[in-house]
Amino acid sequence: MNSNKQGILTILVSGIFFGSVGFWLIPENIKGMIIGAVAGAGAAGGYIHHDKRLKQFGIKQQKAQNTYQRKLDNLTASAIQTEKAIEEIILTAKTYEIKINELQDIPRERLGQPKLNSHEIDSIRTRLVKLESKVDKTSTSQNNDTSDDIDYIKQALKGLELKINSISTVSTSSDSQAIIEVGEQAISEHEETLEDKTAQKVIEWFIAKNIEVENYYEPNPTIDTLLDRLSLYLGDNYSVLKKFHRRLRSSVGKRTRFDFRDYDSRAKSIHNQYLKKLKSSDYLSLGKLVKNKETSDFIIANSYDRPDIQGFFDGGWFERFIYYKVVELFDSEGVDYQYLRNPKIAYGEKDLSELDLFFLVNGQPLLIECKAGQHYHDDIEKFNNHAKRLSLAPQNAIFVVLDIEEAEADIRTHHWNITVADQNNFLVYIKRAIKIHKYSQSSIDYKNDNIDDDFFSEEENRKVTVSDDSLETFFRKNRLNLTPESRSAVFNKLIKLIEDSDKPFSFNDITKAIRDSMKKDHNLSREKVSETLHCLRYHDLFRDNQNKPVHNTSELIYSMASLKPKTFEKKVWSSMRKKS
Repeated sequence: MNSNKQGILTILVSGIFFGSVGFWLIPENIKGMIIGAVAGAGAAGGYIHHDKRLKQFGIKQQKAQNTYQRKLDNLTASAIQTEKAIEEIILTAKTYEIKINELQDIPRERLGQPKLNSHEIDSIRTRLVKLESKVDKTSTSQNNDTSDDIDYIKQALKGLELKINSISTVSTSSDSQAIIEVGEQAISEHEETLEDKTAQKVIEWFIAKNIEVENYYEPNPTIDTLLDRLSLYLGDNYSVLKKFHRRLRSSVGKRTRFDFRDYDSRAKSIHNQYLKKLKSSDYLSLGKLVKNKETSDFIIANSYDRPDIQGFFDGGWFERFIYYKVVELFDSEGVDYQYLRNPKIAYGEKDLSELDLFFLVNGQPLLIECKAGQHYHDDIEKFNNHAKRLSLAPQNAIFVVLDIEEAEADIRTHHWNITVADQNNFLVYIKRAIKIHKYSQSSIDYKNDNIDDDFFSEEENRKVTVSDDSLETFFRKNRLNLTPESRSAVFNKLIKLIEDSDKPFSFNDITKAIRDSMKKDHNLSREKVSETLHCLRYHDLFRDNQNKPVHNTSELIYSMASLKPKTFEKKVWSSMRKKS
């Protein structure tokens, strides 16, 4: 025993001895008081401590119960969305299968129809890629009850893809190339061949400006389907895959390890799906998820050392993702559009340039440049020059930069004659720039969180203050034959649906519920009800969980900017006035 321990023991024994002697010398009555006081203090201290622990336990139990209820609500909403997504995918897949079988059984020449051109085939393939993207999103949150359905759908989609590729092979010549050469001879023969009509409209737009389109990108049916799938999955899950993607981008041709220390099971599932898609696209020589109970799970990956892989990770995927999102928007809105991907144009004999994406939407030009790297500063000036030479308004020249900060995008939009956006808001700018519906959009401040009767200016209030008879005449003139009573019924159904539900809806869910109810109770056609609701949507009355306007019909709606029928009436009236 060392000297320190001996000293502590000596002090402890001495304290006990002298304390006992002192307690023995105290009179008996005082001893009782001391013992009682000590016992009472001990009991009171024990009660206070026990009461404090009970309160802490109650608070923890209440928090756990609240957390469980929130998770249960989210799980219920997710299950409902999953079920709806599966039903939609099954229905669409069956529809495509029927159409494809008909195309195989009956040659289009016998029906007096032209062969499928590359754009028609590409359109079908694009929709299949979107369907698979929905399946992937659903599978990341699936339960045991739906796993068999999802596996069946995946197999069905693969079968449909094989049929599409076989049709594409028959419909195109064996010596077709990814690059379509465009010259005066091809233009003159266009009406005879009836080939690439949509591309021809864009080419004619450039010709009218004395600009020659030398060639443009034409997707390879087999290869591009895989890469488009991969790009769409990466873009839809970029917030989760960002760090892993950057690791792969900086280590092409090298072996790398990525830890899941701060990732939940859903994030691991998304990474695992991404690995599978990279391997199926022949990008990885090694890619696996390793379970490790002692520390954390991790991924080991090794990509091939090829220029096309580096190009894909550097930004090729981003351009494909932006393209599909724009096409998806236009398809969902039913607008008339044509496009060229990567057109190489000549302003003059030696003045050659290449663009990323060029669209004509309802005859209006839309130029989009996609940049996934941080070194975009030289490109922004070049893009601005293209916008000037093509006589594009700033809102029709959109420069999309991956992960650019809002303030940085705003200041560059201010300094240059273009619109700078990121991957999260570029579709909002496209909606503002292009009339994607037969109604013109009004000038709305997207940062305004509270729209009510005061939202209209005094002048606009004066313009929309009209009698029901005038409104009815006006609606009938525009083929919206809704009486004041019918419009009021639609608005009241909408308000009741929003107020009575504690769960979010998509716009399509709301439209279907109200259309079915109005057809039964008021004998109103579904088209008329849909037109009315679309007017409200384009005036940003539907809001998401952050109280921001809902633009896409598949987004979830949590609330309304206003729940007053009078406000709804003004919005619909305003839209119809602009239409006239």
